[in-house]
Amino acid sequence: MERKFRSRENYAGKRVIDAEGMILGNLKDIAFDMGLREIVFSVSTPTGTELTLTQNDVSAVGDVILLKTTVGASKPPTPAAPVVPTSSTTTLPPAPPPEVKPAGPILCPKCGYRNESTTKFCIKCGTRLR
Repeated sequence: MERKFRSRENYAGKRVIDAEGMILGNLKDIAFDMGLREIVFSVSTPTGTELTLTQNDVSAVGDVILLKTTVGASKPPTPAAPVVPTSSTTTLPPAPPPEVKPAGPILCPKCGYRNESTTKFCIKCGTRLR
Protein backbone atom coordinates (compact mmCIF):
# COMPACT_ATOMS: atom_id res chain seq x y z
CA MET A 1 0.00 0.00 0.00
CA GLU A 2 1.47 3.27 -1.08
CA ARG A 3 1.19 6.29 1.22
CA LYS A 4 0.46 9.61 -0.38
CA PHE A 5 2.37 12.56 0.99
CA ARG A 6 0.13 15.56 1.30
CA SER A 7 1.90 18.83 0.83
CA ARG A 8 0.65 22.14 2.04
CA GLU A 9 -0.66 22.87 -1.43
CA ASN A 10 -3.23 20.09 -0.84
CA TYR A 11 -4.66 22.08 2.08
CA ALA A 12 -4.37 25.64 0.81
CA GLY A 13 -7.76 27.16 0.06
CA LYS A 14 -9.77 24.79 2.29
CA ARG A 15 -12.58 26.36 4.25
CA VAL A 16 -11.98 26.84 7.99
CA ILE A 17 -15.11 26.34 10.10
CA ASP A 18 -15.45 26.94 13.84
CA ALA A 19 -17.22 24.65 16.34
CA GLU A 20 -20.53 26.46 15.79
CA GLY A 21 -20.43 25.84 12.03
CA MET A 22 -19.49 29.39 11.09
CA ILE A 23 -17.07 29.88 8.21
CA LEU A 24 -14.04 31.83 9.41
CA GLY A 25 -12.24 31.95 6.09
CA ASN A 26 -9.91 29.94 3.88
CA LEU A 27 -6.61 28.32 4.75
CA LYS A 28 -3.80 30.43 3.36
CA ASP A 29 -0.75 28.48 4.47
CA ILE A 30 0.56 25.78 6.82
CA ALA A 31 3.93 25.94 8.53
CA PHE A 32 5.86 24.34 11.36
CA ASP A 33 6.69 26.78 14.13
CA MET A 34 10.03 25.78 15.63
CA GLY A 35 9.47 27.93 18.74
CA LEU A 36 6.06 26.42 19.51
CA ARG A 37 7.10 23.03 18.11
CA GLU A 38 3.76 22.57 16.38
CA ILE A 39 1.97 23.11 13.12
CA VAL A 40 0.41 26.54 12.65
CA PHE A 41 -2.32 27.47 10.19
CA SER A 42 -2.69 30.86 8.57
CA VAL A 43 -6.32 31.65 7.73
CA SER A 44 -7.43 34.57 5.59
CA THR A 45 -10.85 35.92 6.57
CA PRO A 46 -13.43 37.58 4.31
CA THR A 47 -12.74 40.91 6.07
CA GLY A 48 -9.11 40.78 4.93
CA THR A 49 -7.63 39.98 8.31
CA GLU A 50 -5.46 36.97 8.99
CA LEU A 51 -5.88 34.47 11.84
CA THR A 52 -3.10 32.24 13.11
CA LEU A 53 -4.23 28.93 14.60
CA THR A 54 -2.26 26.06 16.08
CA GLN A 55 -2.80 22.34 15.65
CA ASN A 56 -4.41 22.32 19.12
CA ASP A 57 -7.24 24.50 17.72
CA VAL A 58 -8.05 21.96 14.98
CA SER A 59 -10.55 19.18 15.55
CA ALA A 60 -10.51 17.53 12.10
CA VAL A 61 -9.18 18.02 8.58
CA GLY A 62 -11.16 16.69 5.64
CA ASP A 63 -13.04 18.54 2.93
CA VAL A 64 -12.96 21.43 5.40
CA ILE A 65 -10.86 22.27 8.47
CA LEU A 66 -13.02 22.02 11.57
CA LEU A 67 -11.98 23.85 14.73
CA LYS A 68 -12.58 22.73 18.32
CA THR A 69 -13.78 26.15 19.48
CA THR A 70 -15.11 29.40 18.14
CA VAL A 71 -12.23 31.62 17.12
CA GLY A 72 -12.70 35.24 16.20
CA ALA A 73 -16.47 34.90 16.11
CA SER A 74 -18.25 37.98 17.28
CA LYS A 75 -20.69 37.11 20.01
CA PRO A 76 -23.16 39.56 21.49
CA PRO A 77 -21.78 41.20 24.61
CA THR A 78 -22.94 39.91 27.96
CA PRO A 79 -25.54 42.32 29.29
CA ALA A 80 -24.32 44.39 32.19
CA ALA A 81 -26.14 44.62 35.48
CA PRO A 82 -28.81 47.32 35.45
CA VAL A 83 -27.61 50.66 36.70
CA VAL A 84 -29.64 52.02 39.58
CA PRO A 85 -29.82 55.79 39.46
CA THR A 86 -28.50 57.44 42.58
CA SER A 87 -29.86 60.62 44.02
CA SER A 88 -29.69 62.45 47.28
CA THR A 89 -33.25 61.35 48.10
CA THR A 90 -32.51 57.65 47.68
CA THR A 91 -31.56 56.04 50.97
CA LEU A 92 -30.70 52.50 51.74
CA PRO A 93 -32.20 50.68 54.69
CA PRO A 94 -29.86 50.43 57.66
CA ALA A 95 -27.77 47.30 57.89
CA PRO A 96 -28.83 44.87 60.60
CA PRO A 97 -26.57 44.91 63.65
CA PRO A 98 -23.98 42.13 63.70
CA GLU A 99 -24.97 39.10 65.73
CA VAL A 100 -23.15 39.07 69.03
CA LYS A 101 -22.23 35.59 70.19
CA PRO A 102 -21.61 35.02 73.86
CA ALA A 103 -18.05 34.14 74.78
CA GLY A 104 -18.81 31.51 77.41
CA PRO A 105 -21.34 28.73 77.83
CA ILE A 106 -25.05 29.53 77.66
CA LEU A 107 -27.27 28.45 80.54
CA CYS A 108 -30.70 27.21 79.58
CA PRO A 109 -33.38 29.45 81.20
CA LYS A 110 -35.70 26.44 81.61
CA CYS A 111 -33.50 23.58 82.89
CA GLY A 112 -30.21 25.32 83.71
CA TYR A 113 -28.07 23.05 81.46
CA ARG A 114 -24.73 24.55 80.33
CA ASN A 115 -24.73 24.63 76.50
CA GLU A 116 -21.88 25.63 74.19
CA SER A 117 -21.82 29.26 73.06
CA THR A 118 -22.69 28.32 69.47
CA THR A 119 -25.81 26.31 70.39
CA LYS A 120 -29.20 27.81 69.51
CA PHE A 121 -31.32 25.24 71.36
CA CYS A 122 -30.72 23.53 74.69
CA ILE A 123 -29.24 20.09 74.15
CA LYS A 124 -31.05 18.69 77.20
CA CYS A 125 -34.60 20.10 76.93
CA GLY A 126 -34.77 21.76 73.47
CA THR A 127 -35.64 25.27 74.68
CA ARG A 128 -34.57 28.06 72.29
CA LEU A 129 -31.54 29.83 73.72
CA ARG A 130 -31.38 32.83 71.38
